[in-house]
Amino acid sequence: HITSTIYNAYLQNKVQQLGTFHTACTVYKIIHYREPKYLADKLVTRSGHIPPLRQSQSIQIKCNLNISRSGFLFRGAKVWNLLSSDLRQEKKVGIFKNKLRQWITANVPVKPP
Repeated sequence: HITSTIYNAYLQNKVQQLGTFHTACTVYKIIHYREPKYLADKLVTRSGHIPPLRQSQSIQIKCNLNISRSGFLFRGAKVWNLLSSDLRQEKKVGIFKNKLRQWITANVPVKPP
């Protein structure tokens, strides 16, 4: 059916946006709650402090980038550093997620059909 074809195309196009959403939410958890610890130990703010003195600071990865450029830490740092400082500073996770959805809709393209 044409309806299922259109629906499947819609879902495939949303994959990039959903991946960005879940990546940013996990980085938020790492930055604000230092969990999971094995990932928190590998992310630092540019000032070197986690939790950051100012949550608006961008983050860096403490690992070999030649091995991990396709991994979560690289992708997470890249997404986090693209977010506005207001969004990174949000203390309430629910508000963060709502603002993040709006940011993703405006800034993360869906794949072309």
